[in-house]
Amino acid sequence: MATNPALSRTIDTLQRLYAVVAGLAIGQALSKSFLRGSNSTLSVHLGDLQVPLAIACVVTIIPFVHGMNRHLDKHVARLKDGPDKNWMMMLLSLDFLVFVIECCVLLMLGASVGEVTPGSSGEPNTRFLTILGAVLLIDVVWSSLSQLLEKETHTWKWLPVNVLTIAVLWAVSQFSMPELQFFWLIAAIATVRSGLDYWINLYDYFPLTPDSTV
Repeated sequence: MATNPALSRTIDTLQRLYAVVAGLAIGQALSKSFLRGSNSTLSVHLGDLQVPLAIACVVTIIPFVHGMNRHLDKHVARLKDGPDKNWMMMLLSLDFLVFVIECCVLLMLGASVGEVTPGSSGEPNTRFLTILGAVLLIDVVWSSLSQLLEKETHTWKWLPVNVLTIAVLWAVSQFSMPELQFFWLIAAIATVRSGLDYWINLYDYFPLTPDSTV
């Protein structure tokens, strides 16, 4: 049975909202990193604290948006009339709730890039790291719930990558190092995380065949 057009429009609205908010988050991160002065002059300095955090922000947001869209595509394909239709609608409501929360946290992540300044104490500002960890933790909780509530789901593949990344970020935060080195290390970890994500979920992100519809 074809998907209800009204439901398709509702899901499309969420996908567009997520994309817009993610775009705003990336715009915040890039503007705080590469636009300088009252005239917003473009200036790139690899020694600036904001640059590695902007990179970490962008490489994190892109697979999150991509993964959210692919998950909703797969979810819609499974909606059908029958005894489990109400159950699938409940799971879709959970997706909506979590993705809206993630939108807000991703926007906070982009905004936090501009909040870093050289610390007089020599200790790195960890606000960005805290928000990044929150984004990953939300995804871990959601992936776990999806795996428990919805059988034959693909969301479990995100669990090991995000759990490992949270552990590595926590471990890195325990070491004392210069701020710039600390932030470039975060950028490297975020980049590796996204690379692993795409490698493990390659055919989910880039399917060779269309998702089946019912």
